[in-house]
Amino acid sequence: MIAKQNYRTKMKIISHDYLVDNNNLALHNLINITTLSIILSVAILGIWISTFLNSVFAVPIVALSFGWSMFSGFIILVHEASHQNFIRLKNKTIGKWCNRALAYPMTMLSFQDFYLHWEKGHAYHHRFPVKKDDPQNCPEFCLNGKKLLRELLKVMLIPGFSGSKQNACVQKNEKWTVLLGGAESLLVWGALFYFCYSILGRIDIFFGMLIGSNFSMALNLIKVSMEHSGDVLNDPVNIEKTKSSTFIGQSILMPFNISLHFEHHLAPLVPWYNLDKLHDKYQDVIPEGHKRKYYNNGWKEVFIQLRGEGL
Repeated sequence: MIAKQNYRTKMKIISHDYLVDNNNLALHNLINITTLSIILSVAILGIWISTFLNSVFAVPIVALSFGWSMFSGFIILVHEASHQNFIRLKNKTIGKWCNRALAYPMTMLSFQDFYLHWEKGHAYHHRFPVKKDDPQNCPEFCLNGKKLLRELLKVMLIPGFSGSKQNACVQKNEKWTVLLGGAESLLVWGALFYFCYSILGRIDIFFGMLIGSNFSMALNLIKVSMEHSGDVLNDPVNIEKTKSSTFIGQSILMPFNISLHFEHHLAPLVPWYNLDKLHDKYQDVIPEGHKRKYYNNGWKEVFIQLRGEGL
């Protein structure tokens, strides 16, 4: 136990070198805004291309581009903003409101309220990960094996199921927050419907967006399974109830270092663009015999995690 505490302490000390440089906040903000602009451009480009195609090609192109952009937008914008780390300003109060203003429209796409489900809910998730009252990743949400496959099929095939699944961990006495998120979501999806139907004259593009939101939720279920399912659920140490995964193609399927979740839970204020550097440094500190506990390396180990076969 002492040895474990020693290397964990070393990792926390190392992480300080990868925090946001308070003397160069403009560069941090530029990186995030530029990255978000690229993500949104993927969705816009997919929609624009689809206006020249018939439904057979338009729907899958919109679904893939919109779904990937929605998933990536949550990683870069919503997740970082929940840590007050998307926009960083000297005046923290103004910075907080900037993060809220930018993140709210994205969370509204998935029947969530940013302040309740992310600013508060994600902070609780970090303190008490995968506990029964974790509002984001309760044990019932951290699935693998046949249960994961069944939920993925429901998300992709049952209209509206992705919205309810996203809020599956919200406690009964706080279900009103889901209604609030749903009301906010109707505003955004109503605006998208008007844009597709009245301006583009293409209702099929709107259906492509709906399928894309389901695709985004499916990616999120897989992400959570990689992060928090299996043996780590029963770890007595909160900080170790998560794993990181590295594999070929992760920059597309789990972009922007989101699969480096062990690093993120140990150092939540390290920005996404430094997590890979932090990951490399941790490899020099963690004893070889402990690495399998914290990491899935390659597709084989990722599939073992997703299938629920243990270490």
